[in-house]
Amino acid sequence: MSPKPKKACATSPERQGSARRLQGTNPRRVTQQISRRPASTILNSDRVADAIDRPLNTEVIFRFWKTSLSHASMSKFFELEVRGRRFGYWSKPIVKGKRVSFNGDPTYAWAAEVSDEAGPHIHWCLHLQPAKEPSFRKFLERIRSSIPELAAVPFEELFLIRGLYDYSSYKMYIAKGIDPFYGRAWGFKRVQNQGIVVGKRCGVSANLRRAARKALGL
Repeated sequence: MSPKPKKACATSPERQGSARRLQGTNPRRVTQQISRRPASTILNSDRVADAIDRPLNTEVIFRFWKTSLSHASMSKFFELEVRGRRFGYWSKPIVKGKRVSFNGDPTYAWAAEVSDEAGPHIHWCLHLQPAKEPSFRKFLERIRSSIPELAAVPFEELFLIRGLYDYSSYKMYIAKGIDPFYGRAWGFKRVQNQGIVVGKRCGVSANLRRAARKALGL
């Protein structure tokens, strides 16, 4: 009697898919609003960033709608190709086997939107040392030029980079897609529908999360 075929385990490619595939995303993770805990993390991120002396002073708007990639892959693409390992290695690269501080600990907050006016895009607010801006632009250009779907779009059309002078107020803008029930508690006079996002809708760096906030007593 022939042996029974083995069942795919939870970590097998059959069940989980390649980590680099951008088109497949867990269909259960589809949201229309920012829920309570992610919203709380975003709305407290300015206090934590200021406490660790890494204020969020720069914004990048990633105009995903300019690319030919599936809109459903936006969040996953951003996490894998931009915000994830690449930005961490740029900010604190490994030189001769040792981690060195180039721009310091990666510090950021971000939110994905699919609005009728602008199409799918991402607001990425981060701490950037002023002297590192030319290098940061080159970092984004390397990402753009290495991916055909991005390389087809001119840099200035794909990325808008600008200074943030009052993130404490601007955080209310990037969190405007909050669930209206919690928005009232946070003092939002009006919330806006920011469309359906497949995958993670928003997030912050590890040093701005709830655990870090608690450790600082904030």
